[in-house]
Amino acid sequence: MSELPKNGTKEYALADVLSRPNELKGLYRKLKLPLRWEDLNKKEAAYITHIADLADKVIKEAVDSGKDLDNPKVQKELQAAVYGGATGALFAIGYYKLLRFLGFRD
Repeated sequence: MSELPKNGTKEYALADVLSRPNELKGLYRKLKLPLRWEDLNKKEAAYITHIADLADKVIKEAVDSGKDLDNPKVQKELQAAVYGGATGALFAIGYYKLLRFLGFRD
């Protein structure tokens, strides 16, 4: 019997992401987030975990605020939030727009 991947390894991170509820529901694919095997297999464990945590948070906030995940405009906004957070490229204006999108600002 083979051993399970150890926490902190790339294999563990991949198994974690590919078994998350949002992946199993097809939401990562539906929203065209960078969480496909081809995208993740090239990355380090910390990045894989970070992007999945960020995607799950953005999806949860969108669902909790009643956003329609089938709406292409909403999908693009979620993609921008995840990609922006993944690269660390959110500047003050992007952060403000994200807060507005999530309903924290008028």
